[in-house]
Amino acid sequence: MPFSVFDILRSSLNDLRRFPLMLVPLLAASIVLFFVLTLLAGAGVITGGSLQLGGTSYTLLFIVSVLLTVAVEFVAFGVLVCLAYDVVISGVSDLAGGFSRFRERLLPLLVIALAITVSGVVLAQLVILLASALGGLAIVAAVVPVMLLVLLALFATIASVYDESGPAEAFRSAWSLLFSNLAVMLLFAMIMFVLFMLLGLVSSVLSLTPLVGNIISSLLLAAYYSLVVDAGMRFYRQLSA
Repeated sequence: MPFSVFDILRSSLNDLRRFPLMLVPLLAASIVLFFVLTLLAGAGVITGGSLQLGGTSYTLLFIVSVLLTVAVEFVAFGVLVCLAYDVVISGVSDLAGGFSRFRERLLPLLVIALAITVSGVVLAQLVILLASALGGLAIVAAVVPVMLLVLLALFATIASVYDESGPAEAFRSAWSLLFSNLAVMLLFAMIMFVLFMLLGLVSSVLSLTPLVGNIISSLLLAAYYSLVVDAGMRFYRQLSA
């Protein structure tokens, strides 16, 4: 069935207008991570006083903070995908239902996240190696592979929730969808990249007023990722039909 990337994005924007609850998982994650950063800043303040933290304590604190950050973001993104499923398929938005669906899909989603993380690390190492030989051209050459990896992560996660499939099947479905509709998918990725860069510019301006700016930036970032996930769900529904 013929469709337009821009029609999908318009439908997703309408979903965000009708179901602002989609922003809640990422906003909640932002609040949790804000407190994590505050605690880390507090630890830095403590080191300047009478209580000192040794190198081992700093290392453990860093590892715990990284793991907590990754876990919070993983849960928030997973719940968002489940909320997008309900919005796109059923036209409803229920936070409790989305969290319940996420718990049911927790294991395959975790395996997908770990596989994508490992792939991202390998890709980053390859870019670093190529940079020594090609310089800045290595970064340019990495743009398309990075976009494809991000799209693969998005659609494998969506496929696992949409089809209730395991990690291997979800990756196969995502791979098939991507390379059967490569031009459309790259156009979608480019549009999302441009929006992300514009969001970065807006956030840099908002940073001039730290408190209000951080709040608005968090709202914009939550809206951006909700738009990406909702649009991804709509793409998957239409292209896999």
